[in-house]
Amino acid sequence: MPDQHWATLSSDGEMRAHVSLPSDGVGFGAGVVIIHGGWGIENALLLLPKRLCYAGYAAIIPDMYHRETPEQAAEKPQPRIARLTWAGARRDIETAAAHLREHGVNRMAILGFCMGGALAFMGAATLEFQTGVLFYPHEVFGPFGADGVVPFSLAPQLKIPLLGHFGVEDKNPSPADMRRLDEALTAQGTPHQFYSYEGAGHGFAVAAEGRTSYRPIPSNIAYDRTIGWFDRHLRNVPAPV
Repeated sequence: MPDQHWATLSSDGEMRAHVSLPSDGVGFGAGVVIIHGGWGIENALLLLPKRLCYAGYAAIIPDMYHRETPEQAAEKPQPRIARLTWAGARRDIETAAAHLREHGVNRMAILGFCMGGALAFMGAATLEFQTGVLFYPHEVFGPFGADGVVPFSLAPQLKIPLLGHFGVEDKNPSPADMRRLDEALTAQGTPHQFYSYEGAGHGFAVAAEGRTSYRPIPSNIAYDRTIGWFDRHLRNVPAPV
């Protein structure tokens, strides 16, 4: 069984993170930093790192909202996202990646949902990852959070392979947003693969309690494709020097 536990890390104060490690002898030095969506680290989200562990990948989910007061933590996603900064999120992502390295991970991906998808795009463009995966990244073309960094403005720095999962019924990102991003990455020669899922909208990949957005068939297909992507770009490549 995978070792799944909570850890307390240091990033502008204490930051909790959910850590998942493959069973002894199963892992092979590759891992994933997972960035949660606007609702925070939900129980349903913890199924993905368990699935990754069974495929041999370590995973960590840092709490991007750890700077909040208890009152702020009770709010809905929009004001919580608006308070985030790319500068702070970048430190959190780097801290989470460093924790995986302490567990022997030397090849790493970044993956994110919704607002975490936008942060995964930014991290893939600017940090030391081997690949990135986006699930319906929110507000890629607009200013993100409190410091107003536009994720798309970092696209010219994106050199690593990128996988994207999008819902046909989504409004943000819309199918037009996906095409615009696809065209830009194609024009600059960034290797990428985007998938569009019929009958799926925003949040289709997470079976969160109390929300009706989950679509089990597209979700499972997207997760299987993601693991196959990691097998190609993390498992069967040499470790970075």
